[in-house]
Amino acid sequence: GFGKANNLGIELAYKNGADFFYLMNQDAWIYEDTVQKLINFYENYHNKVEIGILSPIHLDGSEKKLEIFVEKYLGTNAVKDRIFTDLLLNQNRKYFELDFINAAHWFLPKDTVEKVGGFNPYFFHYGEDNEYVNRLRYKEKKTFLIKDCFAVHDGKQELGKVDYSRYTDTSIDTNILDPNHHFTPEEFAKSLRKGILKNTLSGNLQQAKNQRTAMKRIQKNSKELIRLKKILTTSPHPFLNL
Repeated sequence: GFGKANNLGIELAYKNGADFFYLMNQDAWIYEDTVQKLINFYENYHNKVEIGILSPIHLDGSEKKLEIFVEKYLGTNAVKDRIFTDLLLNQNRKYFELDFINAAHWFLPKDTVEKVGGFNPYFFHYGEDNEYVNRLRYKEKKTFLIKDCFAVHDGKQELGKVDYSRYTDTSIDTNILDPNHHFTPEEFAKSLRKGILKNTLSGNLQQAKNQRTAMKRIQKNSKELIRLKKILTTSPHPFLNL
C-alpha cells in the first residue's frame, strides 16, 4: 500500500543522510522551484520545531484551478485562520495553517520523521494520511500550506471520489487510533450496535448494513488496534526502522 511503500523510501533516504522527505502521488508533479521554495520557507520560519508538514498549493490537472480538495481544506479552516481576510484584502501572509491536507504533496523535515514516524501499515489505501496527521497533532506539530508555491495533483475532481464498494471506509479505525483521544474499539462497537438498531427500525437498511460491516471489522481487529495504538504512543518513531 501507499503508506508501507513510503516507509521503505523514508527509511532509505534517512539512512543516506536526508534532511527532508518529499512524498508525492503517482498522478502528481512539481515545478522547478517547488522544493526550493519549501526549503526557503522552512529555513526562514521562526519556530522550526512546530513544523510538521509543508505542502505547496495543489493545482488540478489543468494547472489553472485549485485541486478541489484544497478548496475544501481552506474552507474548513477559513474562520479559524482568517483565510478569506488574507485572500480578499491581499494581506502579505506566506502560509495558511490547516488541520489537514492530503498526502499528494507532503514535504517532511527530518524532525517530523524522527518524532512522528512513518505511516501506519494498518491502512492499505486511503486513511493513512488522516491517521498520520492525528499523530502529528499529538506531537504538537502543524501543517502549513505555503502561499506562492505550487504543484499539480491530476486526480479526480470530486469530493466523493472514494468508492467504498471497492475501498474500506476506515474513518472509525482512524478515530480509535487517534492518540489525542482515548476511544476504545468496544466503545465504538457499542455505538455502532445502537446505530444498527436505530437504522433498522427506521427503515435505513443500507446504513444499518454498513454499520454492521464496520462493527464486525472493529471487533475482529480489536486486539490489533489496541496494539498499534500502544506503538504509536510509546515508540520514538513509530513504524520506521531508523
